Amino acid sequence: MATMLVALSAVALCAFKPATQTEAESVSPRLFTNISLGISGGDGMVRATARNDFTLFPSTVYVRVELYRSYEVAYEYTEMERVSVQTTADLNMGQSIVAELSTEGKSAYWLARTRYRADNADWSEKVTNVCLFDADGNLVQIM
Repeated sequence: MATMLVALSAVALCAFKPATQTEAESVSPRLFTNISLGISGGDGMVRATARNDFTLFPSTVYVRVELYRSYEVAYEYTEMERVSVQTTADLNMGQSIVAELSTEGKSAYWLARTRYRADNADWSEKVTNVCLFDADGNLVQIM
């Protein structure tokens, strides 16, 4: 039970990196969409999860979630290898999409990234902090 609580705490702590989080702005009226992003691990796996928490009025929400890994210390996704990608042409409110990969029995630095847009609005992006996970997929450190 204690391990599970730590994993859930890790999701909350690694969820956002405000300095790189951007939201699209538009002059014309647009539908509002709130996508959350988290990174978690366990059972020898690491997962990036994007969730459509809220969408105002019906719309098509295209979402791409990516998982990055590095065996050396890295602080940006551009310094890491993209190892798993999942996309959906329409992520409905309350639904999630997950990109995951085995740790392959090795400790590594991981990061989650999502790009999304509602209908024909501008693209938005969110990126988590880099997190060190051990060989079993347990959170060790948030960078």
